[in-house]
Amino acid sequence: MNTTPIKTLVTILLLASLALPCAPLSAGERNQPNAAKKQNTQDFLFVQSAQKAIIKRNEDKTYTLTLKQVAPYITYFSNRPERIVKSMPLTDFLELWQARGEQGFKGNPPNVAVNGVQIKVFSPNEQLSFVVELSDPHYNQRTKTLTYTAKLLPHSPNPLPTDELLHDITLFIDDVCLTCW
Repeated sequence: MNTTPIKTLVTILLLASLALPCAPLSAGERNQPNAAKKQNTQDFLFVQSAQKAIIKRNEDKTYTLTLKQVAPYITYFSNRPERIVKSMPLTDFLELWQARGEQGFKGNPPNVAVNGVQIKVFSPNEQLSFVVELSDPHYNQRTKTLTYTAKLLPHSPNPLPTDELLHDITLFIDDVCLTCW
């Protein structure tokens, strides 16, 4: 029996199967350079709230942001077009800070927009907003107090209001990939 045609056929099939992953992208795939990445990852933005906050300047030009009466849950949502909205316990959110590498907050601290109200006794209350980089969270569940180390971002238009009590605090926290681990 002559096995040369069978060997030739098997060789052709093997070579064809090796070439399949290298096939050119369709027009739709060319227009979406991160199509494969987007299928496997999902980034979320976070919203955290607290009744009060105070900011103290540290000697090393960082700040300590202390949130008091912090909400026990964090709301998070995805970018469009998925528009996923969920919540998670604060303790689960704080575990994201332990993840290493670029996907976690520990290796790549998030930018955070902080909004709050400064209560004025003899003048109208003032809405304050500033953007910082947050790191090193510490949560005291008994007192419902959460502290972060904050670093003002370069070229920030507003200084941080140090030693001022702020009310009705909302933090808008930069994205992290929850499906990357």
